[in-house]
Amino acid sequence: MHYFQFNLSDYIQKTAHLTLIEDLVYRRIIDLYYESEKPIPNETKVVSRRLRLTEYEGVVGEILTEFFTLEDDNLYHNKRCDKDIAKYHTKAETARVNGSKGGRPKKPKKTQHVNSGNQEKSKSKTNQKPRTKNQELKDLVEKRILDVLILKSGKKFRPVESNLKFIRARLGEGHTEADIIAVIDRKCDEWMLDPTMKQYIRPETLFNATKFNGYIGEVGQPMPENAKNKQPWAMIPREDEKLWDWATKHGYSAPGSLNYNQYRSKLISEVERRSGPS
Repeated sequence: MHYFQFNLSDYIQKTAHLTLIEDLVYRRIIDLYYESEKPIPNETKVVSRRLRLTEYEGVVGEILTEFFTLEDDNLYHNKRCDKDIAKYHTKAETARVNGSKGGRPKKPKKTQHVNSGNQEKSKSKTNQKPRTKNQELKDLVEKRILDVLILKSGKKFRPVESNLKFIRARLGEGHTEADIIAVIDRKCDEWMLDPTMKQYIRPETLFNATKFNGYIGEVGQPMPENAKNKQPWAMIPREDEKLWDWATKHGYSAPGSLNYNQYRSKLISEVERRSGPS
């Protein structure tokens, strides 16, 4: 399945307690479930690697336990996903059967009577192109990809035509939703801590017709040495001054072997723990 209905209100209600990283992990697991049309294996290490989340293997396990059910087949199931996938296969089989019979039976045309007073009004309605179900699904995918960019970058991008048109163009070239999200992950990891390059984490740059094909070729490749060197911990105050001040005050100013995202996640968890009821 490349498309599925996404109830934003229902999603927000059930995931409001998740941290930024937990929310990202949950979204990727759901995407994997629908894309593969199969339950998630009970192998967090393998699943984490497939989701490009090896450094968050523990979080992957926690999300699977909370939102999925480990059944007798040793697979993590989600009732909503299983229901949607079963419904999708039923429709696909119906379409296949109809196709073998020459297509869906045509409905008889209804005779329309239009009086002269309504001719101009009816003409204007005829010229309007109705939105198809496929178009609505494509719009949903475009907005979902933009949501991932917002979540990963921490920036605000409105779901307007000037932003969505770049995503639509890359999808139209045959790139998948997973391809585009992989580019978002790659360039955010590479540019987020570079004050010069951070400004280019935006739709018109990431999804540019010429540049995107180069970016997608970098996915899965080692990070450039200069990108690795652009993560000095002295830059953290610029990224999150309040959190850094808290870390310094409570003796958490030394990240040790943790990378930026791991260290920041650790600080946020510690702040939440200490802010809870004593």
